[in-house]
Amino acid sequence: MTAPFFLTVGLTRAAYVGTEAASALTMHLTKIATYGSGDLLTSTVWLYGAALTPATLLGAWAGKKIVGRSATARLSCSPRSACSLRARFLIGL
Repeated sequence: MTAPFFLTVGLTRAAYVGTEAASALTMHLTKIATYGSGDLLTSTVWLYGAALTPATLLGAWAGKKIVGRSATARLSCSPRSACSLRARFLIGL
């Protein structure tokens, strides 16, 4: 959901991936704190998280390899297209 906003800035590939990762990390840590304070993190949930961690790490590694082979040096997206992508996502197109 954040890609259209980050793409309008014109970040390099590595900067885009790093910014997206930092944003996701912040979001997930906030969720863990919120769910933990509401006693919603059971041992089963932690077990699922531990079981899915290798797949997440593998996906991040594969994504880094794919982005590293990409031909474009900069990622760019106009503000109009970013708003259009966001609007389409929100209305379900």
